[in-house]
Amino acid sequence: MSASLARLVRIAARFLRFAALPAVLALSGLPAQALAGAPIRIGTVVWVGYGPFYVADALGMFKKAGLNVELKMFADPVEIPPRSLAARCRAAW
Repeated sequence: MSASLARLVRIAARFLRFAALPAVLALSGLPAQALAGAPIRIGTVVWVGYGPFYVADALGMFKKAGLNVELKMFADPVEIPPRSLAARCRAAW
């Protein structure tokens, strides 16, 4: 892994750990579900701003934190509301 890619992964991990993941969990009522071990399905579209979540998923950081997170990818943001309900997503962005 190149030094710049390794640095990007560290920055993404730091962002996820200290900002994004705690905020999402706190605002969505997921901590109780996370403690129960039930999968936390998150509906999302591919966007560079969500990179830290993709990196965390690819590196198994959710599992290391004791969370069973499943990212459900959608092709178009318009699909998120109806398809998130059908896929039983607990959060979507």
